[in-house]
Order: sequence, then C-alpha cells, then structure tokens
Amino acid sequence: MEKNTTDCLKGAAAVVVMLYHLTFYSDNRMLSLIFANTGQLAVAVFLFMSGYGLTVRFQKKGRQYFEGFWLNKVFHLILIFLVSGTVVTVINNIFFHTDYNAADIVRAALRFCYPNGRELWFVAIILYCYVCFWIGRKYLKGSLIWIVLNPIIYIGLCIAADRGTWWYNTAFCFAIGELTALYKKQIDKKTEKGRDIWLLAATAVFLVIEWKYRQGVRQLQYICPVSFLVLIYLFTLRVRVNSRILKFFNQMTFELYLVHLIVYKIFFSVRDPGIRWYIPMYAVILMLAYITMQADKAVFKGARKLADCICVKHRKA
Repeated sequence: MEKNTTDCLKGAAAVVVMLYHLTFYSDNRMLSLIFANTGQLAVAVFLFMSGYGLTVRFQKKGRQYFEGFWLNKVFHLILIFLVSGTVVTVINNIFFHTDYNAADIVRAALRFCYPNGRELWFVAIILYCYVCFWIGRKYLKGSLIWIVLNPIIYIGLCIAADRGTWWYNTAFCFAIGELTALYKKQIDKKTEKGRDIWLLAATAVFLVIEWKYRQGVRQLQYICPVSFLVLIYLFTLRVRVNSRILKFFNQMTFELYLVHLIVYKIFFSVRDPGIRWYIPMYAVILMLAYITMQADKAVFKGARKLADCICVKHRKA
C-alpha cells in the first residue's frame, strides 16, 4: 500500500468515527442504520494502517527510525491529548457552566478521559501500541511472539481494570497491520491470481458477519473488524486512494477525534437541530480541530526548542 492510500484511509476513518458518534445524538433513523457499528470498523482501519505504516518505515530506515521516536510519536500524542483536553474543558466551562481547572485536566488525563467523564480509550491503545512497537523493534528484534502477545496483554489489562469491551475489541488490528507489512510479498503473491474473486469472497464474508453481529451475536465484535480489514486490504490491491480532502483530515485525525463530541453536545444540547444544521456544525468542528492542531504544533515546537537547549547545556557541562 502506498502512503497516499494509508493516509487517505486514516482520514476517512476519522470522518466515519464522527458520523458514528452522531448517531448517538441524532434522531435520524437512516443515519443510525447506515453508520451503526462503523465506529469500531473505522478504529480497526486506523490501527491497522498505523501498525502497517510504522513497520514499513522501520523496514526502510532501520534503527535510525527511532531517532526522535519518543518525542515525535509518544510525547507528541500526549501533548495533543493535553492541549485538546484543555480546549474542550474551556469550552465545556463556558457553555455548560462547569468549573473544571488545570488540576482536573491532569487528573482526568491520567485515567485517559476528560474532566467531564468522556473516556478516551483510543488514545490509550495508540500509546500502548507505539510503546510496544518500540520495545519489540529496539530490544526483541521484531519478535513475532511479542507482536502477537501485545494485544493479549492489553486485553488482559483492560479486563483487569474493568473497562468496557469497546476498549479492546479492536486490540489485534495494530498487530495485524504489522504482520501484513512483514509478510506483504507472500500475501500479495497468494492473492495475485483471482484477486477479484478474493475481494468478492471477503466482501461476502464480512457482510454475513456484520449482519449477524447487528442481529445480536455479540461475540462477533472481535471477528467483524478483522474480516473488514481483509476486505479493505484486498480493496487497496485493486484501487489506489488519493484525495486531498482525506489527506487533510488525516493531518488532524487525533484533533478531530478529541474535539468533535463537545461540538455535538453544544448543538444537540436542547434537541436535534435537524439536518440543515449539520453543515455549519461540521464547519465548527473542522475549525476547532484546525485551531487545536495549530496550538499543538506551536506547543510542540516550543517543547522541542526547550529540549534542544537543555541537551546543549548538558553537553557543555
């Protein structure tokens, strides 16, 4: 898969997650019918593309890829989390007359949530995957056992902490992305002949599993995202995705995820405003996400300069 394709699919995943969350607020039955369960599928795609992308970049750059990994990946995501949390909390205080402060933001962040109680499990699983990826490549030579073990450990931790199944029902998707990148040549060679048939078969299997899941077979929540990933991967072998709009959304995926619900809460605070208000609502979400992204970049740039200054002083000493 080309980088354009992975970036576009991650951008599309962010949009689908927002539309999925809209079904919890809107009274539109058609919207609920179309986007039911799509949030889980979108998260599965994002985790898969993240695991795939990190593995491909590591294959190209080797250990050099880890220069600045903690700063650019782990610390930067934590920073986005905190900046977005601050923005959302300020808006919450203004519109809903709460009095959360900086201490509340920090205490909530340690539990991967906002002061208003919203759980941010997506941030937790991404940070976990980043750290495990670094450990596996840095110290375990990319051990396949470690790659498979990571989601199992994560699921165990979530169950021990009494988290809901939405925290971990897509836990294997990042690892599947890693394994797909590692064995891409073998997979592509296996599916080279009759690729259209493979695609049709994967579509049929996914639709059956999705239908049964919507009928109430809850155990399929772990299989459904995996079957969808097979379908998406085979689709990318036939179609190249390249969209400026989706790539733009990908640039602020985390910000969109972290701020969109507060806008929903404001617009739907009294009643469903109706479809005519959805366009201005999403315009507000995009504007807020963009402003938050610029704030993230500014704070991150300042933090990097400070870190560089500290390193220079340390070397001189």
